[in-house]
Amino acid sequence: MDLFTSPSLLPGNAMLGLNGHGVVGTTTNSFFKKRNRLIVSCLGRTDEKSIVCSNEELKNARLIYAVAPAMGHNKESHPESHFRVPSIVTALQNMELTPEFRGPEIIQLKDFKPASVDDIANVHSTAYVSGLEKAMDKASQQGIIFIEGSGPTYATANTFQDSLTAAGAGLAIVDSVVEASKLNQDQTTGFALIRPPGHHAVPKGPMGFCVFGNVAIAARYAQRVHGLKRVFIIDFDVHHGNGTNDAFYEDPDIFFLSTHQNGSYPGTGKFDEIGQGDGLGATLNLPLPGGSGDIAMRTVFDEVIVPCAQRFKPDIILVSAGYDAHVLDPLASLQFTTGTYYMLASNIQQLAKDLCGGRCVFFLEGGYNLKSLSYSVADSFRAFLGEPSLASQFDNPAILYDEPLTKVKQAIQRVLKMIVNDEEEDEDCYEISVKMLFPTFNNERHLKMIANEVAVASQMSNHRNVLKLLGYCLDSDLFMAISSIFVKNYNAKLCSFYASIPTPEGETHVDTLKGVIANNNNKNFFLKNGAAVLEQTIRLFNGKSNPLRSYSSQQLNKATNNFHVSRIIHQGGGYQMYRGVLNDGEKDDCGIFVKTFSSEPFSKSGDYLEKIATEIAVASNMSNHNNVLKLLGYCLETKWPMLVYDYFPIQGDLSSFLIHTIEPPLLLPPQLPFETKLRIGIGIANAVAYLHHGHSKTFIHRDIHSGQVLLDQDYGPKLFNFYGSIPIPEGETHVDAEVFGTKGFGPPEVVTQGRYTERSDVCDFGFLFCELLTGKSCGKIFWDNINNGSRYDWNHKSKCELEAKMSLEEDEEIRCQLMECGKLVERCTNKSVEERPNMVEVAKALILIKSKNTL
Repeated sequence: MDLFTSPSLLPGNAMLGLNGHGVVGTTTNSFFKKRNRLIVSCLGRTDEKSIVCSNEELKNARLIYAVAPAMGHNKESHPESHFRVPSIVTALQNMELTPEFRGPEIIQLKDFKPASVDDIANVHSTAYVSGLEKAMDKASQQGIIFIEGSGPTYATANTFQDSLTAAGAGLAIVDSVVEASKLNQDQTTGFALIRPPGHHAVPKGPMGFCVFGNVAIAARYAQRVHGLKRVFIIDFDVHHGNGTNDAFYEDPDIFFLSTHQNGSYPGTGKFDEIGQGDGLGATLNLPLPGGSGDIAMRTVFDEVIVPCAQRFKPDIILVSAGYDAHVLDPLASLQFTTGTYYMLASNIQQLAKDLCGGRCVFFLEGGYNLKSLSYSVADSFRAFLGEPSLASQFDNPAILYDEPLTKVKQAIQRVLKMIVNDEEEDEDCYEISVKMLFPTFNNERHLKMIANEVAVASQMSNHRNVLKLLGYCLDSDLFMAISSIFVKNYNAKLCSFYASIPTPEGETHVDTLKGVIANNNNKNFFLKNGAAVLEQTIRLFNGKSNPLRSYSSQQLNKATNNFHVSRIIHQGGGYQMYRGVLNDGEKDDCGIFVKTFSSEPFSKSGDYLEKIATEIAVASNMSNHNNVLKLLGYCLETKWPMLVYDYFPIQGDLSSFLIHTIEPPLLLPPQLPFETKLRIGIGIANAVAYLHHGHSKTFIHRDIHSGQVLLDQDYGPKLFNFYGSIPIPEGETHVDAEVFGTKGFGPPEVVTQGRYTERSDVCDFGFLFCELLTGKSCGKIFWDNINNGSRYDWNHKSKCELEAKMSLEEDEEIRCQLMECGKLVERCTNKSVEERPNMVEVAKALILIKSKNTL
């Protein structure tokens, strides 16, 4: 009997093991022997770990998989069809590689929650996600629509939901594998049998049969939810995973390694695509010549993949498992065999055991010959279980031809050269050079030249022919720059950039005699505060993956109609924000927000420039988060620096939706639906969690309140104003600092001791969320009674209001959700710092509360 059965010959969905919801269920085929079946139901995922199986079950599991076949996402005669996953499931059942035959060593996750829009938005733009969701109406009317312009990616009325389900399956497996790794000493591997595939989907849209980047979404989820900072992604699909490549091209914490056929779709993935900015060197592409097969891939694994992974030291390995490099696959011309895929599965699993506690999850990508796809995935399952390969029963050596091994070796040597050179430099760098610049920091010209040296050298240091800047010393009368030095070869190293000057954007030259760099009428105040400002300038440039744009005051004057009062969209203590339109004559008009400062908030403090520098540094690193106002650049030509942010249609700040008086006002602010309030709360919580845990350093905002949140046209929140942020020193749990923030706001440990922790922001968020739920601000009440009460007095009153709101709510589901929100507020605002949750836990709790409305 052939172990593979064509889906077209199967007697209905029962033989496929599919129920009407596309979830693997009970099969009725009498051929199957019944043993202890373990199919685990995993409920309530979306940022809440979907682990409902017991520790004992996870401890015994060797393989965890989930199935999301997207049966409603199909186009007749299209290679990416709805037969792909069912074909795999059938082969697994025929080869007795499912829970009913293997008992507790295999777990199938079932009824997992789809990924949330917030999960998707960690990789894809909200405009794309919302646009795709809206396109489902058109797909419902027309049956099939194409969503990639002239590209091959189609959609049906089910595509959006099916794509969320596919991504959710991957996240559920990540949850389970991570939990299992704590219990069973690195023996559990995961596999997401899902479609549509994902590795071509770019942040702004679909591409190449792919809708959402399943692996990229899982990588961000692993970082955000599980704290697995360093993610190693292996993509062995025959096509380059350009979407994953682009998503992490500037991220040093996610290493993307792709092997693919040279010249195949989409034409990307060249040797020189190695990342940029902070992510330089964290992307490696190895295009293989046509005809490459088992010998080539074994060599690549041993000589390229293993060394890269060992040097990167990942916390988890994710795999874009494309089975379209198989010799039988119709869409390319590599010569992988079923045995090649067995080798890859076995070796990658072992690599994960060696480097990251066995945490490894495979995600199905390509593979369009149903027979080779099914056999190869099944043999991968056997590899995970430590069983011998059955490839000899499937593969036909007679159809293979000689591999182009000379070209393969040349390709490998090109990438090996980059790896080896890096290792040699690490070994050779056993001495340092110390460069001493200028006596004292009192000369403005010297300060500018030192800042130039540091800013330019830090950006150039990744180039092999530039002297690498390691750091600096500000403790002496001389500024000292510390650089690496290499003594075993005679490679040229360019250095000394202190005289470098930038050419303004759109210009071909700079007239320094006319004072373009140092305008005598508008001196840059950043150069008047000595070493402290210089240190902030260095901090600003170090570690930036995408340098900010420098704007001229002339550009911003023109964009804002000379900062006309009608352009003001928001103002706070000592700053105003203006709406503007840039038009440089070369590109389409570009909307911006311009933030201007006055001396008010800083007049009593000498650290005003440091605060603005902190605003720039923190905001630039936060700008890739969907719930943070995106910083584009700055202008340093005026007395007070101006910051430029990305424009979006704005509803106002969150404060404008709250009642600010003790007595009800004559004109009530707009009332937001509960679902909108909950979505706003989730967005703010995610942004603060990212501030705390999304970078190598933990920053505390210190001033979270309704005036620090702007709302877009869909009431999506944007957190901003980071000039009061401070880092918690590495290895410490708190920082003692001068009390900072809006008058009347702040948890007790801050007000009484000046002690800041992550939980200080959590407390502020709790107050803010309570305000959001009740629609009433504590600001005026507290300011008017500053000597007669405390924030906690107000909080008690506010919680009473929240209880009253619950009692008046007629919708039972919303009333239950309000009760859960009230409990969360209680936890966040607990007087005991230790009893408060962290912001990741807060965000997860809110998402779980929201999901209960959709169960």
